[in-house]
Amino acid sequence: MPSQKFFDKNDKNSAVIVEEDILENRLKNKTQNSAIIITMVVVLVVVGIFIWLMALPPKPVEDGYQTPESLVDATPIPASSQEPAATGESVSQSMEQVGDIPRNEWYLRLVNAENPLPEDYGEQEMTAFGGGYYFDERILDDLEKMLDAAKADGVKLRIESGYRGVNRQTTRNKNEIASYQSRGYSKEDAIVLANMEEPPYRQCEHSLGLAVDLMDSGSKDTSIAFAQTEEFKWLQQYAAEYGFILRYPEDKVEITGMVYEPWHFRYVGVEQAQKIKESGLCLEEYLAQ
Repeated sequence: MPSQKFFDKNDKNSAVIVEEDILENRLKNKTQNSAIIITMVVVLVVVGIFIWLMALPPKPVEDGYQTPESLVDATPIPASSQEPAATGESVSQSMEQVGDIPRNEWYLRLVNAENPLPEDYGEQEMTAFGGGYYFDERILDDLEKMLDAAKADGVKLRIESGYRGVNRQTTRNKNEIASYQSRGYSKEDAIVLANMEEPPYRQCEHSLGLAVDLMDSGSKDTSIAFAQTEEFKWLQQYAAEYGFILRYPEDKVEITGMVYEPWHFRYVGVEQAQKIKESGLCLEEYLAQ
């Protein structure tokens, strides 16, 4: 039995107290109080860290090309993802702008993997221009004006491609698929990747006769290096004045479903081209408003 000091309850100078019991009870109370305080501190720290993390700004997405593996999963962003305009005056301005988009006009026809041309859309009758290339006749005046203006500014542009018929585009698509398969991709992935560069005829803008591939005079074929040329800079600045937009921008790959093509310009009409340029949107985003 533990050694205890008992005090005589009849002793007027003392109370009946067990010293060890008092010490033990005090120790228990102190331990319980410390545990409660520690728990509260931990909870407050966790809550504080959570609030701090929530207050941090989102990490910006880095620019740059995606690897082929990530491009396989790239899909167009649905129209519902577009954020509504702000309240007040900006709403009416946005609604007015959206209402003015002539979506049913021929020059704003959207063609991509999500919006293919009809099954019966076959070979089209086009008009020759620029040394054997073919286009929709309705864009030729503006195309010629743009090329003449570039020449007057000392910018030497040449046409690399215009309308492509069924057989030609189908062959390009099949060759691109075979190229990816030869590099070790599965047939499924090869088709997805090839369609982002050389889509099938009914998913290809060149089938409309409204697209033109433009290059500098010193290049033999389309190349991403075109983005570093004075010719490309000129087009970026002035193409919209003649109704053309850069169709597949570098930062819109996941929306257009096509790789970055600095050489590919699409006719959308002078008024709409200027609005699209000012908006910073690609054609899919612009029409989805």
